[in-house]
Amino acid sequence: MIKKYLGLCLITASMLVMGCSSDDDGPADTTGSTTGGAGPTFITVPPTVTFPEPLPDGWVEPTLNVVDTATGDTNLSSLAAAITRANLGATLGDAAQTFTVFAPSDAAFAALPDGTIASMADEDLTDLLRHHVVSGALDGAGVAAGAGSSVTMLNGDVLAITDDGAGNLSIGGAPISATDTYTTNGIIHIIDMVLIPPADMPDTTGTTTDATTGTTTTDTGTTGGDPVGAGEQAVIDNGNTDYVAAFFPTGQFATANLTDSAWTVFAPTNAALAGAALTKAQIDNSIYTDTAPLAPAALTDGLTLNMFGGASHAVTNDGTDITVGGFPVTVIYEGTAIIYSIDGIL
Repeated sequence: MIKKYLGLCLITASMLVMGCSSDDDGPADTTGSTTGGAGPTFITVPPTVTFPEPLPDGWVEPTLNVVDTATGDTNLSSLAAAITRANLGATLGDAAQTFTVFAPSDAAFAALPDGTIASMADEDLTDLLRHHVVSGALDGAGVAAGAGSSVTMLNGDVLAITDDGAGNLSIGGAPISATDTYTTNGIIHIIDMVLIPPADMPDTTGTTTDATTGTTTTDTGTTGGDPVGAGEQAVIDNGNTDYVAAFFPTGQFATANLTDSAWTVFAPTNAALAGAALTKAQIDNSIYTDTAPLAPAALTDGLTLNMFGGASHAVTNDGTDITVGGFPVTVIYEGTAIIYSIDGIL
């Protein structure tokens, strides 16, 4: 069973907040530029709050700043407590600054393993808070219009905004459940998951032995602590690098490596992703869980796979070529888990 990743004691950060220096608090460079030519397209974030026009019936102009609004919202008490503990009240409440906060609800914090926030170092909590804040005022309409693009958070990480095609928006894989709580110095949107900065993923450096094959692998890790084990390396070597990059930052898996559990993983190729960010639901539906992974011989013709995320996909196998959900698959790693490269997104 896949659990929330934050179960690994190395999770860090909390949610909204930015650094205490004025340099960090300035407007982000989100003016529609792209990075590296083939990088993400960035959303233009207005520098100040503009109230909706025409004003909705019963509209009352806000009188509270971001911090006071969160403090007075019974659905954001965990966030307010994190801000207080990190001594970020003065920063986020600064009338001279403007922020967009993607605020995890109390339910999102409650979904974390017991003690996750309490055990964080203060600097980790601050980083996590910054990972949920954007400099400037991005309203709900701007979020919707920016689906398919990305935004730079105050800690420097880049998160993608996606639309599932039915108008359900997510940021960094976290569903956005409510938008446009206006404050005197920004806008708050509610999300249903606490986002984990990629730099806060556990460092898996060390030597491990695959329980199935007996093969010993030295894991050198990567800059920022992103996990790279034998399974990840196989995926990277096959060119499915975007899947590895998307898998860990979503933060919902209690594992340091793709091969820690007896999963059957279907990793989309970079060509299949075409630069799009995977949603949490798509990542969940890239994994089949059972007591043992499914080798190619077990993917029999006519089999139906019920994925972890709830989707069901038919298998075809003519003895030479295998498809899942209509997409060709090729095994690229066999061990405790089995990983396939797939020419599509399940």
